[in-house]
Amino acid sequence: MPLSDHEQRILNSLEESLESDPHFVGTVEALRTSLRRRQMRIVGVLTFIVGLAIMVAFFTQSVVAGILGVAMMLGGSLLFVETLNRQSRWSGR
Repeated sequence: MPLSDHEQRILNSLEESLESDPHFVGTVEALRTSLRRRQMRIVGVLTFIVGLAIMVAFFTQSVVAGILGVAMMLGGSLLFVETLNRQSRWSGR
């Protein structure tokens, strides 16, 4: 069911007031940044785990697969550490 003209005006007024509130905008941006960092840390951990599994499972059969596993572990570790470093730089620690 579509909004009436009066409801649409109220909604537009609320949107404008929220967009002009610096505290609200800052809070939303901080939450969005925090969520993104958390997601990247999870991706880093999962990449490390998959790399470890590949290395353990295939290293004796294929050196290339073992090296790929080690590279994935390294990449996952670097991604995790980099997101932690970014967080400490942003929070001033």
